[in-house]
Amino acid sequence: MARRGLWCLIAWGLSVGGGLTGCHAAKPIVASTADYGDYRRVRTAATLDERLARANHYLEARPDGWYAPRLRRYFERAEPLYYKVRRQNAPGLTAYLAALPHGPHAEDALRRLSALRLEKNRGEVAAEVLADASTRIRAQKARRREAARALIGWAIDMLDPELWDGRDLAAAPGAFQVRYELALPAPVCGPSEEAHQLCFKTLELPYRLTGAGRQGPRSVAFAMEALLDRRRRPEVLRLRGYRAFVRAEEAAQNVAVNDPASARRAFVDRLGRALLTAGRICNGSFDAQGRGQLDCEGASLTVAPGQSGSDVGADEDLIEVRRRQAPTEEASP
Repeated sequence: MARRGLWCLIAWGLSVGGGLTGCHAAKPIVASTADYGDYRRVRTAATLDERLARANHYLEARPDGWYAPRLRRYFERAEPLYYKVRRQNAPGLTAYLAALPHGPHAEDALRRLSALRLEKNRGEVAAEVLADASTRIRAQKARRREAARALIGWAIDMLDPELWDGRDLAAAPGAFQVRYELALPAPVCGPSEEAHQLCFKTLELPYRLTGAGRQGPRSVAFAMEALLDRRRRPEVLRLRGYRAFVRAEEAAQNVAVNDPASARRAFVDRLGRALLTAGRICNGSFDAQGRGQLDCEGASLTVAPGQSGSDVGADEDLIEVRRRQAPTEEASP
């Protein structure tokens, strides 16, 4: 037996690999060059990721290597701590799998990474949905503002003093021209009679109620009528529409209206404040139902809220601006 151990020791010393077949019972007393080279690669690794990856590679390639016991102790101590840090986020899990694709926590890392990516995708989808919803909400608000102010904007422009100073409609102030002539739909005019011509356009401004009460699509619909004299100078401008004041106030408040009379009065109050803000100088007042006539510069304003009922036209709301006095023939440019 002693002769066999001696022979193996001598044989190992003469061998390049540091061990010979038939001598497994004895462990080499010195590491081979290749074994030491792999160990040195572990020692000289620049990062922890690289060091653990090289240690794991050594243990897989040389489970009985000279340095296997010490590297195994190191790996078993360092790897759990390393994974505890890397498991916190997707980049860390990706780094762990890159360093230890078959490591002790590789399966758990894959599950966590998949879950994080799925959550990220869900988050991105949720963000897109939220952004889309925000865009829709902003658009709905903008349409409600437009619907709430449409009649008021027309009334302010119809009371522009320059519109009633004797000029024909082609030379009307720019704001009114944009509304009347340029904005769609284009006005339609009937045949000229001896003294008058009637032009009109119909408008509908959709909006959606999202507040309390009945929700859903609505619209403010009304007709704009222009009665012109034979020289196309405005004599009367009208806005009329079924529950137009009610719908406009509904859009302003984003609440379904249960009391049309109160909504009409609220609309007329809002119209009066808007005229003052726009600098339209008028004298007069409105009654408790919102009815009234104001004398303004060059024209008179009549507001006639409708009344709920079965009669034809009972629910029609009206704003009318009428020329106060006929201009002279020379007044037209």
